[in-house]
Amino acid sequence: MKLKSFSRFTARAASVVLSMACVQAFAAPKLPEKAIGAETFVVINMDIAKVDPASVEAAANALLGAQAAMATEGLAKYKAKYQEYSSKMESLTLVMSGDPNAKEPEPVAYAKVKEGVDRDALLAQIKEEQAKNGKNAEDTVWSYEGDFLVMRKKGVEPQTADGERAAAFNALLSKSTKAMSVAFLPTTKIREKMKADAVANPPTEAWEKAAQQSISDMKNAVVDVGLGESPVVAANVEAANEADAKNLVDAVNQGAAKLKAQAAQMSAAGPQFAGIVAAMNGLADALKPASSGANVSMSLDGKVIAPVVANVLPMIMMGMGGGAGAPGRGPGGAGN
Repeated sequence: MKLKSFSRFTARAASVVLSMACVQAFAAPKLPEKAIGAETFVVINMDIAKVDPASVEAAANALLGAQAAMATEGLAKYKAKYQEYSSKMESLTLVMSGDPNAKEPEPVAYAKVKEGVDRDALLAQIKEEQAKNGKNAEDTVWSYEGDFLVMRKKGVEPQTADGERAAAFNALLSKSTKAMSVAFLPTTKIREKMKADAVANPPTEAWEKAAQQSISDMKNAVVDVGLGESPVVAANVEAANEADAKNLVDAVNQGAAKLKAQAAQMSAAGPQFAGIVAAMNGLADALKPASSGANVSMSLDGKVIAPVVANVLPMIMMGMGGGAGAPGRGPGGAGN
């Protein structure tokens, strides 16, 4: 499986989180027996105590800076949905399973409903909101499994339970103290797909080849996202062995060196790129992976991420047709 494909899976899972109105979730809730099967490869958890509107807004302000006004409307909608649903649900977990060679897997959402909530009324409310947003209710299958309201796309069938794999995911996610955690536990088919992709599209550099092999063989990976005034993204990878861990550290260091080289090229092109050059150099300097045995860890805080967002976002807006009036552009705006 290519990194691009995995990123697309994660993005789709995130869209499900938003469509479920950002309800609350706690780390590693005990899911229904059939939630995690032999082909489950990603589980995402959220913690409502750390995904409250105030924390989300603080993170947006920290990352967007002067461009935070762009998020005002979205934050207002988020706050309204949070207040509306957080009193009815106490957890949300997204589970992604399937054969990467067959078709792109669809996430299944498990929302734990609070005791005493009128389940029929809740489900009717969610369906009504789907209709307002132009979504066809017939494309989604809703069911209750114990205390959980389950949402799956039509055609996605329940799995055969795999207790050992469920325990492995639970162990990974139970260590998190952040707002959101994404646990990746590759299946045999996922590994085979990643290795096949490496053969079909071989890297040019020796260190890239070594890193690609190490990623294919890794045991698991967890990405934690913290919000608030000091947002942070932390990653931990358990490689197959110490040698593979060193390959991954070397790959990050080599990538940082390339980023600095690209920044130097942009700097030579003219002062108009000063902002993005500074952001790229700051990011390269912050890419400091640490390894201990077979484990590799790395963390990026908002101070590093914010300049990248502030300088890249205006370019994205321009590419989407924002024109000269896009946020952050024009006299005094970021990116000039």
